[in-house]
Amino acid sequence: MIKPFDVRRERFIPSSDLSGVVHEYSVADCLTQAHKILELACSSPLETVALLRLLLAILYQAFEDVTTDEDWRDLWNAPSLPKDKIEAYLNRQDGMDLFGEKPFMQIPKLEMKAFVPLSALATEAAVGNNATLFDHRSDVAPQAYTPSEAARMLIASQSFALGFGRAAEARVDGKAWPRPYLADAIALRGVCIFLTGGSLKETLLLNMPLRSNPNKKDVPAWELPDPTTTLDTLSKDGKRISQPENGPVERYAWLSRMIRLLPDDDGLVRRMYFTQGREADKTPGDMMKAFVQSKKEGMFPLSLSASKASWRDLHALLETEGKQKPAILHHVAHQVVEECLDSKALYGLNIVGLATDPGKAGKFLLWRHDRVALPPALLAENDDARTLRKYVELAIGEAEEIAGILGQRIYLVARRFLPPLDNPDPNDVRSLTSSIDPRVAYWARLETHFAVFLEGLRDINSCEEALRVWQHGVEAEAERALRESCRQLGESGRAMRATAAIAYRFIADSNERARLAAEKPKRQAAKGASK
Repeated sequence: MIKPFDVRRERFIPSSDLSGVVHEYSVADCLTQAHKILELACSSPLETVALLRLLLAILYQAFEDVTTDEDWRDLWNAPSLPKDKIEAYLNRQDGMDLFGEKPFMQIPKLEMKAFVPLSALATEAAVGNNATLFDHRSDVAPQAYTPSEAARMLIASQSFALGFGRAAEARVDGKAWPRPYLADAIALRGVCIFLTGGSLKETLLLNMPLRSNPNKKDVPAWELPDPTTTLDTLSKDGKRISQPENGPVERYAWLSRMIRLLPDDDGLVRRMYFTQGREADKTPGDMMKAFVQSKKEGMFPLSLSASKASWRDLHALLETEGKQKPAILHHVAHQVVEECLDSKALYGLNIVGLATDPGKAGKFLLWRHDRVALPPALLAENDDARTLRKYVELAIGEAEEIAGILGQRIYLVARRFLPPLDNPDPNDVRSLTSSIDPRVAYWARLETHFAVFLEGLRDINSCEEALRVWQHGVEAEAERALRESCRQLGESGRAMRATAAIAYRFIADSNERARLAAEKPKRQAAKGASK
């Protein structure tokens, strides 16, 4: 007999307590002890986001009477989340056992011709047609997972499964369910953005915008008597008939895949039934996503760049022109205006996403979790906030400008170093430039400086000083990175001749760049005043 695994009570969510020690918690413990937990601590950022969305879906249902700013403020100021409401909601649910008759986030009575390895749930796993990028698991000898691991993988897959290839046919309670091609899961495309506070309690509330008039149909999958009622069907001509979202709760507990876990007698899980589930609603309703306006595509989610850290696009993320900022950022900005949140506090802005190969949507390159400490004063829609965001734009723009100069200088160094001196092979020049490119180290080191810069933007009166310190750090890191790159060519006479004049010129120009950079905020202010 298979032992039950009720996610309400079983411990499977890795989280660090306030002292930094990681334990596994149940859903109930995560919510009722959220004030004693620092943050979720999963090994995969995709699991972190999916579990956070799961906890938020439960809170929305448990706190359905929280509809006003005053209600939200009471939750924020309380020492802990109200245990009685959380327990009352959880105790009413009967679909939260991973292996029960109504299995959690799965399709009961799902049957298929063949099973697949459970490792197919991990987007980073090497199974089927997936490339062996991060591990060496295979279909031949399926890896065994504990119920805790299986639960995390299941939840993450329903949010982040990658759509590619033909979906296998399925039957549910003896009824045939024709399946279309696999489609991307509900949260896969575009980055997911969330804020973190000083505890999991603060994190949950920061990411919980009010629902003043919720849709009664906006319920999670486990509350549905029959979860197949939300799944896509096929018309006679083979086209999908999909159902749009009813609200954030449904989005956060979306059945992107039809899954049924198949535990073995030893209590471990190696296999499952797995095929296409409910097609993602692509309308801009996800509260954790930013959307960009396009003439061709309409509103589409802001995506992750594989070549640069997310903080380098922060100014674009915070602006509203031609974009739709995540609802959670509007929510926090509103609570700052209402003076519930301190405008000079610092919260973690987390950006999680998958980067795909350009032109090959079915092939991903990496997943990443970037975090910066963000003053909530940057989020408001007032003159002070717009000024703060302008300083962010100036700071990143100056760093990009100097990065361009670095690229030009190192190209000249490579050209002067390679034989023949008058006309080296352009391919050789590009290859050497790439191998000693100083911009890799330059950008990596600037991340720490940028965190200091953002901290200085907590006060409108400290903007110019914060920018001045940033500019000094940018110049110092650029000079350091260029010197290190030049040293890679060795100490021969040819290397010295190739590098000396160019490196000297870059350093000599730094004073003039600093002077122009110091005047730029004043010029921008004058330009804005003239409009």
